[in-house]
Amino acid sequence: MLCASLLVLLCSGRAQAQILVEAEEYAAYNAVISYMLNKRGARPVKLILLWGQTAINGSKLTSPDWKLRPQGIYGITKDTLDDYIARNDQPQRLERLFDLKVEYELVNNNEYLKLMFEGTFRKKYPDSLGIIYFSRAGFNREKTQALIYREMKTPNGQADYFLLVKEKGIWKVAREQMYWIE
Repeated sequence: MLCASLLVLLCSGRAQAQILVEAEEYAAYNAVISYMLNKRGARPVKLILLWGQTAINGSKLTSPDWKLRPQGIYGITKDTLDDYIARNDQPQRLERLFDLKVEYELVNNNEYLKLMFEGTFRKKYPDSLGIIYFSRAGFNREKTQALIYREMKTPNGQADYFLLVKEKGIWKVAREQMYWIE
């Protein structure tokens, strides 16, 4: 009986830790999206399209060219980077858990291909940023630093890394590092 009780406690503790990580992850995503919207200035965004699963991108940060580039992400801790790489070995489905000031939709691969190949993306979504892909967020042990990779797909595209810090319980973008642009 005692073993069964301990097992239940251990499992519920893991479940609570997973819920906490998910809450932190979505809070970090929200901070990146808010940052993006604030950067846009006067052009309003009425709808955000988010890819329905996370992008797998951990390998790009461990490639030799990344370590040699002088414009690397200043201030990132080893445990944040290690967690980022570990969490991005498999894609994860995203849920409607974003807390945004604008409407959003989760888009799947079939919808994306249809929009891009038909060339109807800008016609259907004229005030959109494009389709946004996120990696999983990597965190330091204290959950006060996070790293997220973000890609925006339109007929063109752009990819960036965001280093976030948590100050007074709120995630904020500390640094944006462009990775590529088309």
